[in-house]
This record gives sequence, structure tokens and C-alpha cells, in this order.
Amino acid sequence: INDFVDEKLQGNLSELLHFNFAQLRGDRKYGARNGGSFDCDNTNLSKAIYLLVFEGVWNNMTPKSLEDGTYRGDTINTFNTAFGRPIAKGEFAAINRFKPDHRLQQRIMQFHSSYHTIGNFMVLPNARAGRHTLNTFRGTFPQWRDYIDKFVGALHQQLTEPQRGDSELFQQLVAANIKDFEPYRHQEGFELLMDKLLLNDCIDQEGKPKQLFNTVHHWDNRLTRDLYLRHINQYLDFCESFIEKRGAEMVKIL
Repeated sequence: INDFVDEKLQGNLSELLHFNFAQLRGDRKYGARNGGSFDCDNTNLSKAIYLLVFEGVWNNMTPKSLEDGTYRGDTINTFNTAFGRPIAKGEFAAINRFKPDHRLQQRIMQFHSSYHTIGNFMVLPNARAGRHTLNTFRGTFPQWRDYIDKFVGALHQQLTEPQRGDSELFQQLVAANIKDFEPYRHQEGFELLMDKLLLNDCIDQEGKPKQLFNTVHHWDNRLTRDLYLRHINQYLDFCESFIEKRGAEMVKIL
């Protein structure tokens, strides 16, 4: 981390707050080592950050267990479900379909950069149930599609009322990673985990999960323009402040 700050940020650690990790693609020192697959939340730099910022969250998280995939970085608020994949420079499927005004398009473009910054990353245990991990299940389960409030709500349920749940596969994933989740059982443990992962903005004053978003997919043929624009304004309102605030906390810890 010190090398990166000196080489890329002119020695100014505070610049890490807004650094877009997508810029590390092709960087063998700070990006993916030895030509491995590249993912912004799983770079060599992000792994080093997890070891310091989230020290003690997962008892067996070490440089080796991050390297071998026992634990893995995850992007908290993602882009593609709400806005679509890039189809041309500066163009995304949902923008072309719903045509938001210029100001909203600028916010979307800014988020396309900021969602790959430090404040939007966390680290999770990565044991599999079948073909899935917590990371892949979050992104593909139709009722969640990477919306963080859905994951937090389901995790709260499994840690406080494990006999209940909407997804048998998610129950299996929690069970596969139970050695890591065991210290966070019951309401008090869940609140402790949210605090350690810096996810307090996802729970209310009573420690219960907030419902932050509807599960809106930009490709839904039933989606009207008004409903879509209302959703993405709500989504960006949360994500912009969450990422900035949480990133500042992480930089402070570093």
C-alpha cells in the first residue's frame, strides 16, 4: 500500500478515496498477478487493503487465504443491474433505452467510476455450495441481483432465525462458511458484523436491515421510464453518499 501511494498517488494517501481500481487492469504489481483474471475488488492492492481495514473480521483471513480464494473481495453496490453493460464509449444499455436527462447521465457516468473505488469494496468468506459462492450468488439470485440490502436482510435472517429463509442455496452457503459466521450469530453478533464491515448504513437504529431499494432490472420489459428514473435516482442518492462516507472511514483506518 505504501509503495502504491508513493508511486501512483504522489505520496498522498487521501487520494486513495477516489482512485478508480479499473485503472489497475494490466498492472502486474497492483492489479492481477501473473496474468490472472482481473476484477477491481480482487486486485493485489485491494487484498492488501482488506488485511488492514478488515483485520479481525474473519479469524482465518491472511495473505495466503486471500490469495488462494478462501476469502474474496466483493463490490457492494454494482452497476450493471441498474444501468447495463457498456455498449459503446460513454453509452450503456439502460441510458439508451430510458434516455435520462443530461444531469442524470452525468451522475451515472460518475458512478461508473466511483463504484470501483475503495468505499464500495468489502471482503467475504468464499466457500462454495455447489457452483456458487456468496459473491456469485449475490449477483445472480433473481430476487437480489447484487442489491446490498437484500443480501444484508437475508444474512440477518440466517444469523438470527436460521430456520427461515427464501433461498435454500443461501442457507447452504452460510452453512459452508459457518466457521466465519459463527461469532456473529444472534442480533448482537449481526450488529457487530455490520460494524466491522462498515455496513452500518444498511441497518436502522434498532440494528434491523433497511429496505433500501426495489429489485429493479434495467432489462425488465415491464419497466416504465418514470419507474426506472425514480429507482436510479434513489439508488444513486444512497450509493454516492455511502461510498464517499465509507471510503473516508477506510482511508482513516489506513
